[in-house]
Amino acid sequence: MLNMFTKTKSYIDDLEVLTYKNFHSENAFSIVPGFGALITSLELGGENILDRPKHAELAQNPAFKTSLLAPFANRVNHGTYSFREQTYHLPVNEKARDNAIHGFVYKQNFELIKETLTTDHVIIELKSNYTGDQPGYPFRFETYFIVELNKEDGLSCTLRFVNTGNTDMPLVAGWHPYYSLNADVDQILMKLPQGEIIEVDNRMIPTGKLNEYHTFDRLIPIGDQSFDNIFRLTSSHERAKIILKNPENEITLEAWQEPELFKYWIIYTPPGRKSIAIEPMSGNIDAFNNKAGLVVIKPGKEVSGKFGVKRIG
Repeated sequence: MLNMFTKTKSYIDDLEVLTYKNFHSENAFSIVPGFGALITSLELGGENILDRPKHAELAQNPAFKTSLLAPFANRVNHGTYSFREQTYHLPVNEKARDNAIHGFVYKQNFELIKETLTTDHVIIELKSNYTGDQPGYPFRFETYFIVELNKEDGLSCTLRFVNTGNTDMPLVAGWHPYYSLNADVDQILMKLPQGEIIEVDNRMIPTGKLNEYHTFDRLIPIGDQSFDNIFRLTSSHERAKIILKNPENEITLEAWQEPELFKYWIIYTPPGRKSIAIEPMSGNIDAFNNKAGLVVIKPGKEVSGKFGVKRIG
């Protein structure tokens, strides 16, 4: 039994939490289907690697820790965009900068529709249906979130979106994990894939300027450098990998994303510098307006992409 993945249930207030764990490999994760399929913990080799939302803040999760971001990830300038010659107005929920941010899938109810537990892995599939009732986004779609955990590959996630409406729909998707390696960010070593850094203004909206970025072409300490930046991959032919390493205990993580959909990533160092957010994104900030990375899904069609994280040390 200890070699099998097992499933247990618990509750945070009235929200069900599903926990899948293999006691032999010490790999485990917990997920809250009723609140955006939020992954609240992830253990790889017995080490929890996520800076997770506190139970008291779960219903709000102001930092969007480990949230799924769709149908727009990051910001929409002033909450306003045009699509197919129609102008739409989204609720502005980043009021200090006058932007709409991170969509609404992060708080939707998901249903567990498939589940497989073996000695080697666990795979679950969750589904959420959106009927077009949110202000500023009348496009109907289904979201599928497939999560797999195994000893060799760690956590692998697939996001799939199906257009269930009768018109084209715009989409930018992402994931918002904060990684913790039991050390201050300053001590962590980091290596980034080949990419460009995108310049933004004081409201975090891209200016249109891109610059080559080579500071972390090799594994070096983050030091006192702070991040709240978006990058664009310049190689789209192989899995993009970001390496994080704690030199004290040798814990090393490989956060990865498949560039077929996820061609951008964001790095953010939150206040306190106890964790670092590495966020795979399918499009640029404000892609609903600048169209950089914007995905358009035809009626009845779908799009999907993969990302994940594994422990390599």
